[in-house]
Amino acid sequence: MKKLIYVIPKDKHSEKDIKEILLAHTEVKFISLVGIDLSGNDTDERIPIGVFLDDISGFSKGAIQTDGSSVVLPGIATLNNAKLDMIADVDCNWFVDYNLENIDPETELPIGTLKIPCTLLHDHIPVDSRSILKKSVESFKTTILNLFKENPSSLSSFDFEYEDIDELTLTSATELEFWVKTPNGHADIEELSTSQELKEQYWSKTKGSIRTALEQTLLLMEKYGFEPEMGHKEVGGIKAQIGESGSLTHVMEQLEIDWKFSDAHFMSTLGYASIMGILKNYEVINPFVSSTNDSLRRLKVGFEAPICIVTSLGHSVDVPSRNRSILLALIRDLANPLATRFELRAPNPHTNTYLALSTLYMAMLDGISYAITNNKSEDDLLKELSKAPGDDSAYLEKDRAYRSEEDVFEFYTEEERAKYFGKAPKTVYDNVSALDEYPDKLEVLKAHGAFTTSIINSFRMAKNDSYC
Repeated sequence: MKKLIYVIPKDKHSEKDIKEILLAHTEVKFISLVGIDLSGNDTDERIPIGVFLDDISGFSKGAIQTDGSSVVLPGIATLNNAKLDMIADVDCNWFVDYNLENIDPETELPIGTLKIPCTLLHDHIPVDSRSILKKSVESFKTTILNLFKENPSSLSSFDFEYEDIDELTLTSATELEFWVKTPNGHADIEELSTSQELKEQYWSKTKGSIRTALEQTLLLMEKYGFEPEMGHKEVGGIKAQIGESGSLTHVMEQLEIDWKFSDAHFMSTLGYASIMGILKNYEVINPFVSSTNDSLRRLKVGFEAPICIVTSLGHSVDVPSRNRSILLALIRDLANPLATRFELRAPNPHTNTYLALSTLYMAMLDGISYAITNNKSEDDLLKELSKAPGDDSAYLEKDRAYRSEEDVFEFYTEEERAKYFGKAPKTVYDNVSALDEYPDKLEVLKAHGAFTTSIINSFRMAKNDSYC
């Protein structure tokens, strides 16, 4: 496997470099232009590598087209106007996906497909999820830098001035969670539930195929240029049994891999304001995070499920939060400050990460704009974020609470949780209906052009058609 190539970095996308690399790796037989629709599906075709090599410049400028029947863009790619142009994104890494079940007899290596992220254009307008995220990131950076420039006092708590800023970088990541299980094996629901209640699987030692899967995944991620920080057992699963041959049978265990995060601190005005923006506007963020009925079924009281729109910051700077009953957590390790991060605990395997991050950035920007333009200090924002229900607030809603260091399932009654933190939707229809119920909050998503009325309506139609 040492002969395989996993990534073509963005600084190697000249026609000369691409040809040299691919001609040296004849196990790469196909290319695939990957556009992400509004449901998070990626286009996946197979174009012979020779066709690509004969017209590399043409592919990068839109040699490929598809139609609306191939992607989820209802109301945009319609029957009478369905053509979509696919434009290769040369400003990002391209990666090779190998089919380990299809070995090239000439090279004795698995056959690979070069996956090239692309933009989906409808009537010359980007409509894919990656483009929405790129637009939200650009808007976030531009707006924040302008706010800093116009309000220099907003940087007083930092050790630099506006002129010292070279670049503003957003760092986000997902946690990779997956299951290792015996093919066709089924675990008893009660057994799984009991194991979770007793926390039998937390950080337990990995053995056999579970250990192999974890180690192989960590090594493969490094080859693709990802930066996994740590892999470990998660809460889900049951203890495996030993078969007559001595090997493990009836395997069903949950694994998690964590990513490296960039440096951060506890906690600037930007941090407080970002949390406030997310929590205040979460009703219109949630449809993009929990977009299937299965994702809502996991919201059960007492199962570490993020039912309530509430955060936990820790009892003090010296006592980090370990509260897993809340939606948005400030994760800190006093011995490892570089691991400081916010964790939104609601995403699930069906979440469209591109759209979810886009909504979060727009909500964070709303909170940060409020804080900077109103010259709010860290103490001002902490006090407002920690308000009790009924307390007046210039930004947050009067009757709501937004922070709790208590177990919200034990400390509050069901009625109190719904009153203070909002009622969790039961169905996709309930969740998507928030886009109509909270028009002011919806405007936060649309404020900088990343989300348009057309995009939001298309997303709404896709979810209603699929689950209602």
